[in-house]
Amino acid sequence: LLDWKIELSNGRYDYDVFQRAGWEPRSVDYSKYRTLIWSDGHDKSLTRLEKLNLTDFVMNGTVSEKSNLIIGSQEMVRENTNVEDADEVFVRNILRAEYRFPGNPLGANQDYSGKTLTGVAIGRNLIFDVLSTNVEGDMYPQPALMNIVESGDGLSQMAFRYNKVQNDEWPDIARIAGVTSSNLYSNVVYLGLDWRHFGDIEKVVRGAFDYATGNGGIIIPVDLLSFDARQVGSRVDVNWSTASEQNTARFEVERADVTNTGTSSYVKIDEMSAAGNSSVIKHYGPVVDNKVSYGNTYSYRLKTLDRDGSHSYSDEQIVTMTGLSGAAWLGNASPNPASNDSKVSYRMSESGSVRISMYDASGKEVAVLFDGTQSIGEHTLNISAGNYASGTYTLVLQSGNIHLTTPLTIVK
Repeated sequence: LLDWKIELSNGRYDYDVFQRAGWEPRSVDYSKYRTLIWSDGHDKSLTRLEKLNLTDFVMNGTVSEKSNLIIGSQEMVRENTNVEDADEVFVRNILRAEYRFPGNPLGANQDYSGKTLTGVAIGRNLIFDVLSTNVEGDMYPQPALMNIVESGDGLSQMAFRYNKVQNDEWPDIARIAGVTSSNLYSNVVYLGLDWRHFGDIEKVVRGAFDYATGNGGIIIPVDLLSFDARQVGSRVDVNWSTASEQNTARFEVERADVTNTGTSSYVKIDEMSAAGNSSVIKHYGPVVDNKVSYGNTYSYRLKTLDRDGSHSYSDEQIVTMTGLSGAAWLGNASPNPASNDSKVSYRMSESGSVRISMYDASGKEVAVLFDGTQSIGEHTLNISAGNYASGTYTLVLQSGNIHLTTPLTIVK
């Protein structure tokens, strides 16, 4: 069962391992998930409630949020055929597959280890190895042979093709190793081999994900992967990322003041156009908030607006503005490189003496740009870059025991 979360510095998949044995059978509900990867027990037919839960999951999809069911099972077609009507209905209507004699590409109970499959709808033209686990007591692979059920909504296709069968003259319709089906509301991938017998399971899963995504079943919901607001000197930078988007119109960054008496109303400080529809990770920002002050605390949130007029909010991010040693901050020179004039901002969280000098690459002081007492707040220093030779310089701010530096390149 897949969901997705990512931090800017540490991307990862998050998923739930849903062990049915730990739940009261009638309480199981998969509808909160978008994608379900199913692994069944060896030589076990599905229970009535398992079939009901899987059917409900598939039927719960919508045009905008399709359900994706991915199953790896060599027994599901064999063990759920002619057991009772409901079993065969599930296999035919949901998996869109049916038993084909002799049920195994090499004949009943034959070992398929060391053989290969070729991708058709899944991992097209890729070769997939079939292997035994070599675990004592674990049965060798006995993959399922099946037919495709053409009737029903949407399109059904061969997922894999067996490269080795009982009779080398068998056509492709007698070599079907899995079925994919897609309609307006769901994508179903049924693979006729247990997961543990695939030589490269990652390649199989990626192929299944590609199939689902290519047929409108975005594996990752329209979710905010991350939303981050953090102090950078005297400003706050806001960044965010999305895993996918459906019909998004724009994003608005909102800020509120946080004090001992509570949080003020949020106000929009900026907005950015959204991708609209995307199934890949998108990064946004930074939105730069310069209208903040040292010592104050702010709350930021992201408002996502869709084309249909709906909107949602992210979690809040709290930022408390602090200065280096509580006294001063020096920004970056702009423009940089400079040919004529440049300027640099600095901020004092308390009044005091300030000296700003410029040093060349050899460490020689070439100019004192400011030397005096400065009040609390932000100040801007203009630099006549045209008065100095081309080269790389360092601006140094001194205030008490604090020494801050920022580079400046001058070009003529």
